[in-house]
Amino acid sequence: MSMLLGLDLGTQGAKGLLIDGSGRIKASNFAPFSMVTPHPGWAEQDPQDWWRALVQVIRGIISESGEDPSAIAAIGLSGHMHGPALIDESGAPLCPCVLWLDTRSEKESDFILKTMGQDIVRITGNPVISAYTAPKLLWIKKNWHSTFERINKVLFSKDYVRLHLTGDVATDYSDASGSLLFDIQKRCWSHDILDTLGIPYEYMPDIKESLNIAGRVSDRAAAETGLAAGTPVVVGAGDLACGLIGSGAIDTGVVSLIIGTAGQIMAVSDVPSEEGFGKVYHFCHAVPDKYFVLGALLSGGICLRWFRDVLGVGEKLVSEFAGLDAYDLLSKEASQARPGSEGLIFMPYLAGTGTPYLDSRARGGFIGLTLRHGRPEMVRSIMEGIAYGLRDSIQLFRDVGFSISQVRVAGGGIKSRLWRQILAEVFASPVIPLETVDASPLGAALLAGVGIGMYRSLDEASQAVVRVGEPLDPIPRNVEVYESCYNIYTSLYSALRDSFARWPSPS
Repeated sequence: MSMLLGLDLGTQGAKGLLIDGSGRIKASNFAPFSMVTPHPGWAEQDPQDWWRALVQVIRGIISESGEDPSAIAAIGLSGHMHGPALIDESGAPLCPCVLWLDTRSEKESDFILKTMGQDIVRITGNPVISAYTAPKLLWIKKNWHSTFERINKVLFSKDYVRLHLTGDVATDYSDASGSLLFDIQKRCWSHDILDTLGIPYEYMPDIKESLNIAGRVSDRAAAETGLAAGTPVVVGAGDLACGLIGSGAIDTGVVSLIIGTAGQIMAVSDVPSEEGFGKVYHFCHAVPDKYFVLGALLSGGICLRWFRDVLGVGEKLVSEFAGLDAYDLLSKEASQARPGSEGLIFMPYLAGTGTPYLDSRARGGFIGLTLRHGRPEMVRSIMEGIAYGLRDSIQLFRDVGFSISQVRVAGGGIKSRLWRQILAEVFASPVIPLETVDASPLGAALLAGVGIGMYRSLDEASQAVVRVGEPLDPIPRNVEVYESCYNIYTSLYSALRDSFARWPSPS
């Protein structure tokens, strides 16, 4: 039976899934690579480490599955977005990749906004922040000028490894739209932005549809990876777009939520929302002619981890010595508290707000503590506070015209049924958990399947492969409780915003 290989580059390592046509996982593998922080606020990776890790993943999958590599019908690629992988004429990397979470280019972001004003928001659909590619390229131009002058092409993580696999030099629409150099409505590189910022147009790669076959595994790559030479490789997409496909978020109205360290929530649309330009992040989907918007909560599951590490020492010890999951223990404790946590509200701003406020100075905290409150209320209020923070993005999606029919949830947060129920009631929408946590490599595999004609469309591929768990519907009486709590929650940021601006920075 023909199989599909989906490969994904995260910020912490490479992972892959080998699936058959019905979505059964035949093998999976992970290989870590390091992130270097030579100065405060910097975050870099060596693109060559991506390739080395991917070779390890591919060889591990072939070994684990026991399958003949020639049975792999096609390969799809996914990777972290925004960080530029700069190559010279020979395809060699010129410098480390400056990752999306690197903040060294904040002055360049200010320069872009001062120089172009709202024109850049109108063209790209996105707010100007240092996470995007454009300010990073300006920083490199200013500080590593000799490197900037030697650029042949600006690629992204999945493009760099595809170059190693096939020799193809290109990117896709999802990664291009996450650069702040792309016209979201015309679906092309923006001459206006590139000329204004002094970035040569010829630095930018051709843009291809994610489903297109970009090339085939070369003899050299086959020797390194163990793959069969000639195996088709599709263009692939950024990890957010692949995650949507792996979540089954193909059609308009479907929302995908991932609760990991942070919380990311995405909604699919047929057209860009001009009303939402500059308010939410806009990207081209890997599904041809579709788009998606992104809202983010910078502190998602890490808030619960903070509680476990600082105030949940007992649970941590039990988990280490008895083999129990500390988060399961915390969830059971939270279930003893009633919806609304007896009026206790947690503000999940341990790393700033994310959307819609984009306030890096905001601080977290418990508001409303009384002698009545105990650990169950504190743990539950953390789960509820993260749900309120994510609802901010849901509310923003609705305000700018996006319809929401269902929410699909992946990541560590889906393991707790209580947390899924809280999300359903805070969102006032059914919540559907995904059985496959690694949505991005699965989405990459499905792109490959459609690219070679194994499936007629991504919708057909999703229906054949994506597995979902039991839907959770909101309980009406709890929806009313959470509506009242959410209104209080939203008023707290407004009341504290000026105080956050005066808050002393941690030494």
